[in-house]
Amino acid sequence: MYRVEIQIRTRLEHCWATTVETAGEIYNNDYKNPDTAIHPSLQDGQRLAFFTAVSDLFALEENIPLPTVDSGCSRESIIEHIRDNPMTETIISDLRKVCDGVYSVSPRTSTDDTVFLLKFSADEQFLDVETFSDDQLDSALDRYEACEKAIDDKPFNRHDTNKTEQSSESSRHFNNVVLVHATSLEQLRTAYPNYSANVRQFLDELKKLGITP
Repeated sequence: MYRVEIQIRTRLEHCWATTVETAGEIYNNDYKNPDTAIHPSLQDGQRLAFFTAVSDLFALEENIPLPTVDSGCSRESIIEHIRDNPMTETIISDLRKVCDGVYSVSPRTSTDDTVFLLKFSADEQFLDVETFSDDQLDSALDRYEACEKAIDDKPFNRHDTNKTEQSSESSRHFNNVVLVHATSLEQLRTAYPNYSANVRQFLDELKKLGITP
């Protein structure tokens, strides 16, 4: 028996959540962890305020209850709040840089492969995919556990200057890993698009709402 996690999100909720994770990799902080909001630095507090306001704005766009307590906020007041945040311009600039990243994805090895191990290096903007068939699930879980342990043993540091050691696959440091089941690569891309694609959708949405030029 295996434990699985099922997340049900709207399109904008998924776009927002993935972008928050990407921002966490950019700034080396977990903004989805409640502990981060207890005693944040000034800049982290401003980043949290930015994503909280965008979450409210996206909720209004999808006609669902606002996530925050102040449910009386208007669309215009939320947009003004986002624009007035001194960190907004920097966050958007950093997210745009992520969109310019280049991904390298290994090809699917067999049509029987339905289990995908996605390994992401934020520093190099590199996505690697290992594939397994259903009868190799135990091997996939062992490999997933090994990758998770490697992340725990060497926490990601975006400011690490020793990048020459990361030039080969054997020495590349992945700071995020997920194990996914899909019947095809097309289904995988639909269910779990790469970070760059989601961030681009996030920025496109901000532009449509008039927050960015």
